[in-house]
Amino acid sequence: MPSTSAPDKPNTSRQGSLTEMFESVTPYERNSKRHGEITRVITEFIAKDMMPLSTVTKSGFVTLINTLDKRYSIPSRTYFSQTAIPELYKKCKENALKDDRVSRATALCRKLVGHFSHSWKKKAALTEAQRELKLPEHNLITECPTRWGSKEMMIARVLEQAKAISQVLAEDAEDTDLTKSIKTKVLAYLDNKYGDPNIQELLDVACFLDPRFKIQYISTDNIPAIKTRLKTEMVELAQQEKRSRTETVQMPQSAQPLGEKAKRSLGSFFKTSAAPPSLPVKLEDVAEAEVNNYLMTPAIDGEDDPLAWWRVHKISYPQLSTMARKYLCVPATSAPSERLFSTGGNIVTCTRSSLKPAKVNILVFLAKNL
Repeated sequence: MPSTSAPDKPNTSRQGSLTEMFESVTPYERNSKRHGEITRVITEFIAKDMMPLSTVTKSGFVTLINTLDKRYSIPSRTYFSQTAIPELYKKCKENALKDDRVSRATALCRKLVGHFSHSWKKKAALTEAQRELKLPEHNLITECPTRWGSKEMMIARVLEQAKAISQVLAEDAEDTDLTKSIKTKVLAYLDNKYGDPNIQELLDVACFLDPRFKIQYISTDNIPAIKTRLKTEMVELAQQEKRSRTETVQMPQSAQPLGEKAKRSLGSFFKTSAAPPSLPVKLEDVAEAEVNNYLMTPAIDGEDDPLAWWRVHKISYPQLSTMARKYLCVPATSAPSERLFSTGGNIVTCTRSSLKPAKVNILVFLAKNL
């Protein structure tokens, strides 16, 4: 009786030829296209990610490459150092010279060199500026299309003499219409920004309390008003501190247990009568003395830290140092707060829109303080 079982499926797998088997384990030749592609990618990885050349000799990297392609043999570290990277640098340099920005910079250098080459007065002024700035008295180099490397030499010489060139050009430079327009708009913006009398008074107070400047940049007419404002605030602060000391909770004498006498030490028998109390000093006089003594001290160097100075002299000016902490802590610009807003925008993105406000505050704080 014939069998009813399904016939076996034919085996469609094809056994590879001997040539194919050898090709799968034979290393790439050094001049093959595949070997060149992998070598180029490794070179770019080293250069772009700033990896050390010793990376190509590390066992982990070698294992990674062998796992990805067993037929590729990594060149030596010397090959990458002396051949692959210099070739990549040459190629990138050629591409960079084709950039429009480099072309504009090169054209500007040509114009500068031509400007000084066609005027003996400019040459003499350049020599004088070189002597004044103690720069090498070198002539500017003109680019020659038939001379290899002349473009790089021209740019290098312009960079070397940049300060002298700027000084010569600034002597006879006149503002263009564009420059005048920019200056007018900037001046109008500053006038509008600091035209408010309250803001100006705040800036004057901060300048007064800065030991680097004091009254140097304050109008003479505004100095009495600034001193009066500071003395008034100092008196109010002293009165507030006095009230807080008076209201401090102290243990009343009635809290002492009844029937017990206060114990007296041996030294109490030798006590003399207390000296009569001195006349109270007016708080206004104390504030006046602090302000006057502060103005008599010499100003510190412009590079010194004013807060560090107040930290050292707060004993001599207890009330005025408090005023300094109050006014000098105000940021001079809105840049710090703008940076905080930018940080918040980087944290609260489309993919993190469900963050709670408290969590956002924590993340912003960590981002700016770690």
